[in-house]
Amino acid sequence: MSEYQPDTAHPWEQALDDDCSPAARRHLLSCDACLARVLHLRSAATHMHSSIPTASADLDVRVLAKVEAARHAPAEPTSARTRLAAGLASFRRRAQPRSRASNPRPRSLAITTLRSRPILAGIPIFIAVCVAALIITRPAPLVSNQSQAKAIPVQPLLGHCANTRQLTVAGVWSGQEGSDFARVLGAFEQRTGISVTYEYETHTIATKLQHLINKHCAPDVALLPQPGTMSTLARAGHLIPLDAAVTKLVHTNYSKAWQTLGSSDGKLYGVWFKGAAKSMIWYRPAAFRAAGITHVPRSWSQLITDSLRLRAHGIQPFAIAGADPWTLTDWFSSIFLATAGPVRYQQLADNQIKWTAPSVRHALGLLADIVGNPKISGARSAAELTTFPESVDMVYGRHANTAMVFEGDFVSSFLPRSVPQSQARFFNFPSPGVRKASSIEVGGDVAVILRSSPDAQKMAAFLATPVAGEQWIREGGFISPNRALPLSSYGNELTRRLARRLVDARSVRFGLSDQEPTAFGSDPYQGMWAIFQSFLAHPSHAHSVMRRLERGATAAAACVRAVGGDC
Repeated sequence: MSEYQPDTAHPWEQALDDDCSPAARRHLLSCDACLARVLHLRSAATHMHSSIPTASADLDVRVLAKVEAARHAPAEPTSARTRLAAGLASFRRRAQPRSRASNPRPRSLAITTLRSRPILAGIPIFIAVCVAALIITRPAPLVSNQSQAKAIPVQPLLGHCANTRQLTVAGVWSGQEGSDFARVLGAFEQRTGISVTYEYETHTIATKLQHLINKHCAPDVALLPQPGTMSTLARAGHLIPLDAAVTKLVHTNYSKAWQTLGSSDGKLYGVWFKGAAKSMIWYRPAAFRAAGITHVPRSWSQLITDSLRLRAHGIQPFAIAGADPWTLTDWFSSIFLATAGPVRYQQLADNQIKWTAPSVRHALGLLADIVGNPKISGARSAAELTTFPESVDMVYGRHANTAMVFEGDFVSSFLPRSVPQSQARFFNFPSPGVRKASSIEVGGDVAVILRSSPDAQKMAAFLATPVAGEQWIREGGFISPNRALPLSSYGNELTRRLARRLVDARSVRFGLSDQEPTAFGSDPYQGMWAIFQSFLAHPSHAHSVMRRLERGATAAAACVRAVGGDC
């Protein structure tokens, strides 16, 4: 990043004053330092919005004006899965003008945040740059069902302590997902008579929880999106082990793999309420039939062969969503898990082996077979500009011209309404090795107890029952690793197949980026996301990519040791 010099040549502060002059716009889009400062206001403004009840007089009056305006601005309706993470490099590329020939379909700017939580999208470039400080502070909508909102209070997870006699549950869901989870908590309240409040933090829930723990006013129960966060809190003594009744429920309703993911140092702390299956490739059967492919590939070599066959019939084999770099880390995670095995995979996640190891080099080479071959994934310049929703549209949209897209079960949430189930199918990630892959990459949210009480244990017990999951299943967009939840509860065969993958998996691993410290694993401007985007642009530069990954992992691990928490 270029060095910032605080003079009039760098007009990033003009964005706070809504200076939308052409000169300011051009400079902001070409200067890393200025644009990064404008975009980084997102986290700062969000933190101020949630943790400062009254404005402090010593803050910049322009920032205060933006925050105050955002407090009274109506929340924009948005789907909770339609805003996916994109980095600074993606922002700049999408901001550059392109010829009509290279960009046949108009695309909207998408500035987004971690873990598929909404911030903003569809905003013209000149507005996004000049009023970013205003828009990024807008809170996500609470819940869409007004009657449910009255029954279960829903509010942001604040940074200060509040006196409440209600059981407080914290999570990462807002918008429609927040509404769906509020229905789950409403069912608990009706069954037990225990009053519940739901508080959400869509960006940095681990940091916010640690702040509240230090102030001795953490929520009673929290649902965490990463097992690494759970282990960090457990080893620091901040989590309460599940009691005998809840433990019995977990042992009955969850496979050994999910029990292990909910444990730390031999003690059970977590209930995996919501899950997501990854390690799968979605395809359009009509495209396979057009190329004469009668069976889905079961090996890596067959995947490459079928891809080239599709290309020979004028069909692009893969859509690569390079503008959303977490898809690239998921690609690598699935390949490394299939080639190196679950033990070495976890060693890499835990920084016990180096990113310069031969096993990493081998996985990068296989990834380059896909993203580095224009006959398989199309032009890299186009892949760098493609968002995840656009990649799904390339396979299943009205003008579909692509056969396959790699990602998790949440692809089903992006399918056009006009697509019947017969056109949306998936197959397991083919093993590049001799043996069939025994593990799958997953995601999910685990419920843990932060404050010891009988009511908190009752909440954990409820979330471990099939009754809790059934409340969300009715609304869609939910699958669970709970094997006591009948597959017949899911609304269609496609969702039942996805749920079966979670329930039947003998070995599960979270994505590598989900297990790393935030600065290395999921920061949109640096770390794995930025490095894998550079690998997409230059897939022959594996050596330099490995060295950068090793430096980033080492620095992040040192930071965690130094501060005793997440970095």
